[in-house]
Amino acid sequence: MKEKQTYTGYWFIPDNNCNKWSGTLTITHESRILLEFIITREELIKAVPEVFQQIQNINNQLPIRLVNGYAKNQATKKDFDFTLIDLELISYSESGLIVLTLEAKYCLNHYQIQNQNHLLFTNIMLKLDGFDDWMNKFGFNVNNEHDPKKFSTEIIFSPPKPIRLIENKDLNIYFFFRAKSPGFVNGPKAEMEQSVYLNIEYKKAQNIEVLVNQIEKIQNLFTLINNYPTQRSHCQTKMKHDKRNTIPNIGDREIDFIYRELVPDFSSHINRQSALFSFTNVEKQFPEIFQNWIRVYEIYEPALDQYFDTLYFNQGHIVSRFVNISSVLEIFFYRKNKKIVKQKDKIFLKNILNSLISELSLINERHFNLTNEFIEELIIIRRYYVHGTEIKTKPIDSIDQKKKISKYIRSLEDIFRIHLLIELGLSQEEISKMIQRKPWQWGKLND
Repeated sequence: MKEKQTYTGYWFIPDNNCNKWSGTLTITHESRILLEFIITREELIKAVPEVFQQIQNINNQLPIRLVNGYAKNQATKKDFDFTLIDLELISYSESGLIVLTLEAKYCLNHYQIQNQNHLLFTNIMLKLDGFDDWMNKFGFNVNNEHDPKKFSTEIIFSPPKPIRLIENKDLNIYFFFRAKSPGFVNGPKAEMEQSVYLNIEYKKAQNIEVLVNQIEKIQNLFTLINNYPTQRSHCQTKMKHDKRNTIPNIGDREIDFIYRELVPDFSSHINRQSALFSFTNVEKQFPEIFQNWIRVYEIYEPALDQYFDTLYFNQGHIVSRFVNISSVLEIFFYRKNKKIVKQKDKIFLKNILNSLISELSLINERHFNLTNEFIEELIIIRRYYVHGTEIKTKPIDSIDQKKKISKYIRSLEDIFRIHLLIELGLSQEEISKMIQRKPWQWGKLND
């Protein structure tokens, strides 16, 4: 969700829905979920004792598991049911009236869930920045009448077939093409829009944390592909049919699944030109690439989590990025070479880098020329920042050193990205062609 949305209505805790209070829900452009209300102290104690307890224990809060609501969108004037999940008090002031702000971890619309045990889900429908341009598959066919005395246009839409990525006993994952039906706006304008989503169907209903974990892995894959941090632009889910749930037809419709977007917004930079490869470049291989990503994540999760966290949250801190990416490569090496590691007490970073670079001999010779001198100097600088070891070689100007560190970061990130692409099933020859097509996406020490 990119645009700020505001809803005003009444809210209540399911166990005590006789006591309602008015308030405003704001969903920010970062998908933060903020519920604000103004209330007297007496009304707060009576209507919302759970929130009053938060005030009394503000430094030791237990989240309020569920808050339900019925509210009107201030822009569209449409009414929605809401379920807010895991709320904590983040702002409080009292001067006569009490002004409170609660922040929810998750938000579902269209339903008021009465019991946290009903928070089970069977589907995810996920759209990420750049999906449509990266996929570049459209189901439109336009036929224009060529008679100069008249003009007519026939638009035929047949959505592309779903593209299967994973199908096993636990889940199905596939690309699915959706379209909004033709609609007329202000008379002379007709619109029809196709959009591609990644659908995940679970054979067994899952809790909300499983959904978030799965989405994070997919976001990280497309961050790798797009060369930029990649946000969710839309996310929906379906809930499990449950006879014990009093809500009729629950699970029949898609509902918006909203939670805070921690990935920075680079949507204006993401397109087919920014991507390492487009879908059409690897169409036959992509199911295998996707399956390998899920497998690779299980093996290298500590390295991948650290790499993407650094990419998302530490863009401007050169020294931290330098230390972190060298740590990522160490973890990657240890996970990849468990048998070798078991036979030795300790493997030094110098040997790790030598090994990782030597495995990329074709690419290194053609494009990077990372030498022993590169490794030696990198190790000296890392020792200085990690262990405080004095640099006994010639003095290095701090500005020049920071510039050099930036180049080292790019080189180390390139080593990691290339190894990931190989793990995903691409050959060094294929990766070399990617580098030749878009050399600006790769850093070189001698640039």
